[in-house]
Amino acid sequence: MQRLRPMKPHVWPRVDQTAWQLANSEASSLFSNQGKALELRPATRALYERAYGVWLAFLAQRGELDPHEKPAQRVTRERVQLWLADMEAIGRAKGTIGLYLISLRAMLQIIDPSPSHNFLLRPWGRTVWRAFPTTPKYFPPQDFDDLMRHLEVLHAFSQSCPDHEQKLIAIRDCALMALFLMYAPRLGDVTRMRLGTRLLISDDGLMTVCFPGEETKGKRLLQYPLHDACAVYIRRYIDSARRVFAGDGFTDAVWLSPGGHMLRDYEIASIFRHHTKNWLGKGYGPHTARKWLRSSAAKRSPQAAFDTAQVLGHSPAVSLRHYAEATDRQATRRHASNLSELRKRTRSLAERLYAAE
Repeated sequence: MQRLRPMKPHVWPRVDQTAWQLANSEASSLFSNQGKALELRPATRALYERAYGVWLAFLAQRGELDPHEKPAQRVTRERVQLWLADMEAIGRAKGTIGLYLISLRAMLQIIDPSPSHNFLLRPWGRTVWRAFPTTPKYFPPQDFDDLMRHLEVLHAFSQSCPDHEQKLIAIRDCALMALFLMYAPRLGDVTRMRLGTRLLISDDGLMTVCFPGEETKGKRLLQYPLHDACAVYIRRYIDSARRVFAGDGFTDAVWLSPGGHMLRDYEIASIFRHHTKNWLGKGYGPHTARKWLRSSAAKRSPQAAFDTAQVLGHSPAVSLRHYAEATDRQATRRHASNLSELRKRTRSLAERLYAAE
């Protein structure tokens, strides 16, 4: 049994296509039902499309995708139960199954709302996340100081590289990696950075990053000055590489390709993965920088953990949890080290005692 490819919106039944198009179009009147999807983040819309596309593909595979049936009519308990069994049979992670259930219900609330959809959030009488608990992905913690040493090597390469274009790319990548490693902003916020609005440069050279609350995941304004250790990389990029990349064209986008186009999410993520693979032997996504920054701060002090919470835009409770986890890890390592030292000190004594017997 193979995983189903999600049906793309352009091949959905006409009734589904029309409803989704209306949800993504501006409302024509004050009380119109149009535009329900416009307030969603692009990544959320993509998730809903994918989950709904998988649902339609499942129905089509079973020969039960009636193009004349309304979306709400297709969602029955029997069909959903078979869908869940199908996803479990092909090895879908429990967290993914729960996410698809939530996304299907959210999608239906947008294109064909009905109270009968509520059962999707209570499989077997439990909440979705109790029925399909997620397993957190393990990530090897990396200390900030070690990562910065890798960044210095990349900076040295950007100064000595004989190929001019590769040199400019390395300068840009230094600036990007410095921003991620020191402040760990979300990928979408970095992609939307603009000179003069998201990246402010004062007359005295002070750089300030500003992410408006309506664009951030937590709906909080994130604004902070960049430390010189980070600003120096970004200033070098703007004064040299970006100026060349932009050419004669005008753009206020901060992050550009050598061809002058604004870097998209997946391109920036690819840059981060490329360098972390060179540094650590395995490529990681930009979101991992948030975990590295939290764990590095938590190892140092509770105050550093809370300061990091302000920069990352999450609640202090999250930083407190990471501080506790970091403290536990340090305690475990100290315990293991103490046991090892104790074995070394008592080994000769044990050998003499057992030899005497």
